[in-house]
Amino acid sequence: MKYKALYSVLEKRMAEVSGFQYDDRSCWHLTCPTYVDRLHSLWIIAVDPATRRRIWITHDGGSDFRISFKSIDEQMNNYGPIRDIRCTSRMDLASKLQKLFSEPNTFVD
Repeated sequence: MKYKALYSVLEKRMAEVSGFQYDDRSCWHLTCPTYVDRLHSLWIIAVDPATRRRIWITHDGGSDFRISFKSIDEQMNNYGPIRDIRCTSRMDLASKLQKLFSEPNTFVD
């Protein structure tokens, strides 16, 4: 699997945190992706009640791997600034996501 390490981090988080969920809108697994699909090969939206964040995990072709996150309130509404974490590879993406879960204040300005 192309993003095996990333999905392992997500599945582990789902097993550990009650209410954690993610919506996988990725196109990397399609057998005949369109041009637009190839531009947005990885697109996952996660909600993590433990850190009170909504997280977007994307890979938009080439070497643009990114994790973006924003705080959420009790009603799951976004608030505050959005923060971006740039990653250099699929493994770096998985590693930084794991760090975001285990050390939530690491990537906060």
